Amino acid sequence: MMTQNKKFYVGVDSGGTKFEIIITDFLKRIIYCAKYPSCHYSVHGAGKTAETLSGYVFDSVKKAKLNIQDCSGICFGIAGAREEFDRDKLKKLFLKKLRIKNISVVTDAKNAITGAFNGNDGIILIAGTGSVLYGKHKGRLHRIGGWGRILGDQGSGFIIGREGLRELVKEYDERAIGRGESIFAKLVKKRFGITKETIVDKVFAHHFEIQRVVESVIDAAEKKDKMCLKIINEAAEDLLNHVKLYIKTAKIKNGIEIAFIGSLIENKNILSDKLKKGIRKNFKNVRIIKKKNEPTMGAIMIAMGEAE
Repeated sequence: MMTQNKKFYVGVDSGGTKFEIIITDFLKRIIYCAKYPSCHYSVHGAGKTAETLSGYVFDSVKKAKLNIQDCSGICFGIAGAREEFDRDKLKKLFLKKLRIKNISVVTDAKNAITGAFNGNDGIILIAGTGSVLYGKHKGRLHRIGGWGRILGDQGSGFIIGREGLRELVKEYDERAIGRGESIFAKLVKKRFGITKETIVDKVFAHHFEIQRVVESVIDAAEKKDKMCLKIINEAAEDLLNHVKLYIKTAKIKNGIEIAFIGSLIENKNILSDKLKKGIRKNFKNVRIIKKKNEPTMGAIMIAMGEAE
């Protein structure tokens, strides 16, 4: 419910698979929240991203029955905007389109770590469509990974899905010498209609989203499919290496907290279980916690000037 103070703040989390927005009053009470289709900066570039995301903001403000001129601040957390050059370019476009003076453009990971620890030190390990580790220690920020699906994103939904499909086509070839149908092959055939005859058309002609099969890889691994177990083990090792490298890079000596973020590891499954086991075994100074807030609330905190 709105107070007499009409001023409001907007927090945006624009990821690889979804766009989330919240509008709050000056006490961080949520006035409005919504989800829209994603518009990934790495795919669409600055112009299209700024135009689409500004449209989402205008639409949300309108649906909340607010006036954009009463907005005290907006923070956009944008996947793919890794470099300061990219964020400066986007900020200039947002300033022009929205005509709001207080606009911040940060990475989606910056949103996430701010929200997860209320602006305090900590580590977030993100694994959804992509993957990245973001750590804050003694006020200094470090990033490990987050190079995108072509160059990196180890342990991400895209990479796990891609490896699953790569192993699947090997299986198709080996059926000529008597290899049977795997658990994974049965799952993707039932869920997506993917078979030896359809896979090429779906992936190349119809741009099938490869990360969609990650759930099938996980389900098959939990049912002891050897191929999928190998993929999950490799993904867990890749993500644990992110943690190992960060601890060395940031020179962590005392205890620090870590939160899992993203559809792939935030929920309980064989991959998240392996990660937790690996962290507890190998990093005695790292404590696993649940995030305190969503990334969109982290964006609100940045917009309000409560976190850098």
